[in-house]
Amino acid sequence: MDVSSLNRGAKAVVQLALAGASEVLKVPRELKKLLPALAFVGVSMSVGVVSSVGNTAQAAVNLSNRMQSMQLVVAVDPKNPPFAELFNDFGHPEGFDIDVVYELQRRLGFDLKENRFFPMDSRAGFKMLKEKRVDLLIGGNVYNEKLGESFDYSKPVYSSGLGVMYSRDHNGVRSAHDLKGKKVGVKHNSSAEEYVSKVLGGTPVLFDNIILAYYELSSGGIDAVVSDWPSLNYFSLCMPDFKLGMTEDIFDIQNGQFVYYLPKNSPYTGLINMAISQMEADGTMYRLKKKWID
Repeated sequence: MDVSSLNRGAKAVVQLALAGASEVLKVPRELKKLLPALAFVGVSMSVGVVSSVGNTAQAAVNLSNRMQSMQLVVAVDPKNPPFAELFNDFGHPEGFDIDVVYELQRRLGFDLKENRFFPMDSRAGFKMLKEKRVDLLIGGNVYNEKLGESFDYSKPVYSSGLGVMYSRDHNGVRSAHDLKGKKVGVKHNSSAEEYVSKVLGGTPVLFDNIILAYYELSSGGIDAVVSDWPSLNYFSLCMPDFKLGMTEDIFDIQNGQFVYYLPKNSPYTGLINMAISQMEADGTMYRLKKKWID
């Protein structure tokens, strides 16, 4: 594949997908040249005060500057477009979740630590949340019960389901019913892992970085990828050179609730949830979904 022919978004996605992965996959030489030198920074957590009200009153609460002078360390997994992705600025990704956090910042008055986001994969992000070195983890994370027992989480900011991506070149997968006995790429510790094995009858192949699964699919190493529908659809549209397609299936919608995670008993959870309720009520969330996803 001639990487020079890819558009700006495609190049950035490939860079992120392959960063730090050369020992996992035999990466083509021309792609290795694109890898940025990324370093992740761990910083300490801020402290604040929170008050809570009932859900029915959240939209009416005046939240203006309720978190003024507080600094939040916001970690983001930047490998999940359209929720978050990196282009040229390592500390300032772009995407739906990024715009939501900027709007939360505008309403609540908090500052971003070092005026930036801290990119890291979700596994590292959850580790730092547990250590209370991060205040908020974003980047296309879906709620699951196990994580909900260990961390605080926001109201859902987007609801969807799982989808199926297939290669137009390598096999006959065209629907979820074709996945029985097939090797199916899924993100580690996601709802897709159990759904593929127990419901669809496929064999899950685990990836920490789901974009690596897309690459493996395009090269014929696996038969399909099952993951969150918005991310699959975005990638298939912006990376035509990979010759990947989407089936018409959308399933397991009850487990497709995108949330933001915080440390257990975070002082910020209530205020963030109230601000999200206001964004839903005044149409801000709808506009951001139309901009990035729908």
